[in-house]
Amino acid sequence: MKSYQHILVPIDGSDHSKQALQHAIDIARITGGAITLLSVANMADIINQFGQMENTSELTMDEMTASAQANSTGLLKKFAAMVPASLSVQSIFELSAPEAAILAEQKSQSADLICMGRGGGQALKNFLLGSVSTYVITHAPCPVLLARDEKKGPYRHILVPVDGSESSLQ
Repeated sequence: MKSYQHILVPIDGSDHSKQALQHAIDIARITGGAITLLSVANMADIINQFGQMENTSELTMDEMTASAQANSTGLLKKFAAMVPASLSVQSIFELSAPEAAILAEQKSQSADLICMGRGGGQALKNFLLGSVSTYVITHAPCPVLLARDEKKGPYRHILVPVDGSESSLQ
């Protein structure tokens, strides 16, 4: 049986990422696993903001990057404070495309589970381009738990659909 010893939790400050952290905490309590929080400042969003400003300079781009890092650092501290002291937690900030950063950190940290929230609030963009969570689910080499709702109580029943394939048997 697989015991999740290292759980990666990408966070963006949304309710969905808080819900993912709730699941990760419960799983870590059961398995004795560690949690890694990952906050990613999306470089494309920073560049888009940069392009919309007049009279920009290299200093402005540096300031925007520093601001994104400061926001992520505050978010990481807030989420780390939600993790009980009995659990091991570390925080990582990346400046990258979220999909790439999540998969790179999974590999770098040898995480054996990713707990993440589903994307919200960008239905048209997700429909046209696909969401971060869809990309991660499709490309991650480990299981991905996608949190949709607030976790209420302990796990009592888990549905495991199987089709006879090696992936479903795992």
